[in-house]
Amino acid sequence: MSSTPFSGPYSSYLTTISILNLQLMISTQFTDQECLDWEKSLRIDLEKANTAIVTDPITERLKDAPLFLLNELRLSSISTAIINFTSTTEHYIKDILELSLQRNDGLRKKAFSNCNISALELEEFESIDEIKKKLFKSISSENSKGQLFSNKFKKANSFLNIKSHNNGSNIFQNLDSIWRLRNKIAHSNTGFLKKLEINTNSGTKVLNKEPEKDEYLNFSIEFLKIIDEFTKFLKKWDNSVLVKWPANSFVN
Repeated sequence: MSSTPFSGPYSSYLTTISILNLQLMISTQFTDQECLDWEKSLRIDLEKANTAIVTDPITERLKDAPLFLLNELRLSSISTAIINFTSTTEHYIKDILELSLQRNDGLRKKAFSNCNISALELEEFESIDEIKKKLFKSISSENSKGQLFSNKFKKANSFLNIKSHNNGSNIFQNLDSIWRLRNKIAHSNTGFLKKLEINTNSGTKVLNKEPEKDEYLNFSIEFLKIIDEFTKFLKKWDNSVLVKWPANSFVN
């Protein structure tokens, strides 16, 4: 029995998400003793490098306030994971839209019917395929816009005319809560955020500014559960896109 095919963009997405999962899980194992050990090894390495960077504040903080720095590392790790996850997902949506336009002339005709090209744009490119590639990018970007994930996905799904696979799941609400948090992180200093909060299948999960290890581990696991559920959902959706818009006339 053959496995369900999936696209190149999904394969790349899955690789990035796997690395993100590993990095986030490793960060749950940081300890204050490790901060002290890092201070010693970092000081030695910096002395060897003979760097002009002012490093005393860094090494002193590691030595004198390892617990404070541990909290900062935990919050930084989860904030980075949230930003990486959301940006990777947004790139995937654009990539699968662009691939579908490359693969299928029926989708291209549908998309191009609403496009106007100026004489200056025609002058800029040497071939029809170059013009098409530019249109693919602009169309993909336009059809994946939205402040929250549900807005972006709804627009892309409508453009591709794919039947929803949601089946009453809370996944979109959970994802939207991650996008809201991403927007807060992106537009503020994380040091001023009193807490990080997301929706999950088991209720609202909160990560306080000075999280204990168990609190941080629980929050990270719940976050990864959302990613895992979405990754499985996305694989089915990705396959539906390939089936709906097969490669009948590929533009390189």
